[in-house]
Amino acid sequence: MKRKVPYGILLGLTILVISGCGKKENNADEGSIPEVSSGVEEASGEDIAMAEARREPPVMELHPVSEEGDSLSVRACGYQWNWPEGADQMGAAIADSAAPLSEGAPWNVLTLSENGGDTAEYSLAIEGKPDELGINMWNLSDIGNADAESSRTSVYQGAEIAAGDFTIELQAGKVYEIWMEWKEEKVAENGCFGTAYYVFKTVWPVWEGTEEASDGLTGTDNEADPDAGKEEKFPEATFGEADEEEVDSLDGITMRVIQVSPEGARLEILNQTDQEVTFGEDYELQVWRGEGWHRVNYIIDNAAFTMVGYMAGNGESCLFDVEWTWFHGILPEGRYRMTKTVSVQEGENSVNYRLAAEFEISASGA
Repeated sequence: MKRKVPYGILLGLTILVISGCGKKENNADEGSIPEVSSGVEEASGEDIAMAEARREPPVMELHPVSEEGDSLSVRACGYQWNWPEGADQMGAAIADSAAPLSEGAPWNVLTLSENGGDTAEYSLAIEGKPDELGINMWNLSDIGNADAESSRTSVYQGAEIAAGDFTIELQAGKVYEIWMEWKEEKVAENGCFGTAYYVFKTVWPVWEGTEEASDGLTGTDNEADPDAGKEEKFPEATFGEADEEEVDSLDGITMRVIQVSPEGARLEILNQTDQEVTFGEDYELQVWRGEGWHRVNYIIDNAAFTMVGYMAGNGESCLFDVEWTWFHGILPEGRYRMTKTVSVQEGENSVNYRLAAEFEISASGA
């Protein structure tokens, strides 16, 4: 698919064609970081029944094994998600996210439980055991460098990820991305299938009497950053240059905003043709300025969309969740639109089209 690079934003896309609303490609090499222990065996066939549909990824929790220090709950920041809605129908949703190393992205911060040594051990708990789990890690100093490679990577399967017994060793001064996959062939057992991504940063505590912060945490008067782990405050969005490019209208392929707030929206792409439609997680946000459409400015200089592609087949509707605060800030009252490039398979050729979906932000915030 053709890509643009506005305002220094690095966009990447690898099309991965599968049935329905695709999934993220992961090319990380297996490494050695977390040591894992699990004493729970796989469930027997008698324990497996049709599970209740899970319409969104579960929350991941991290708890210190030593019972000292902070715990952390992390919601999936990006996902491709599918769930059964009857005997022959599936629901689907997609959520975009900033890349793990994006400057200004509002990742949670975990203050580790021990001040010293190389690692701290944490248990990882999640409702609904995934079939595969991977952990990528970068240094905090890599933030802003979209080309930085994960310094350590590990991938785990089924029985290793038993809830309550799965532990990982975390280092301070790092950015972690934990991805989890629920397999399509286990949709009856899990009540879902898809992939979800959880990102957080780690720091050591700074104890009274120490001379300086350790391993990525900077503070004053030997105290930890009082804002660590708190919700990020985003500025109000500002507007820039005019967009003079045309948008396309396609018979049978529509894009619309079905839910919206000043912080984000839910987008629906509906394909009612016999052609395949593919698209990525990138989008462009614009505001109507009386005489035409103008681009909403980016508030960060260096970011990247997840390298992933999705496909909508005949009669399929794909939902796409967008949270734009880390890219653009909070939208004030006004008339807006989102544009996305989709690729339509027409015979032996793949043709790109630019679709648009308009929405309003009112004084009440929606």
